Amino acid sequence: AESKIDDARGTIEDLNDELEERCADIDDEWQDKAETIDTLDVGLESDDITVDEIRVVWIRR
Repeated sequence: AESKIDDARGTIEDLNDELEERCADIDDEWQDKAETIDTLDVGLESDDITVDEIRVVWIRR
C-alpha cells in the first residue's frame, strides 16, 4: 500500500511539473502575441466606431 501511495505521489508531481511547463509555454505564446497589439485613439462619437471582430482573451495573473 505504501508503494502505491508513493507511486501516486510521484505521478502527481510529474503531472504538476508538466502542467506548469505547459502553462508557461501558453503564457509565453500569448505574451508574444500581446506585444503585437496596436492601440489607437477612438473618438467620442458613436459614428467613429465600427466593430469588425470580437474576441475573448483570458490573461492568467
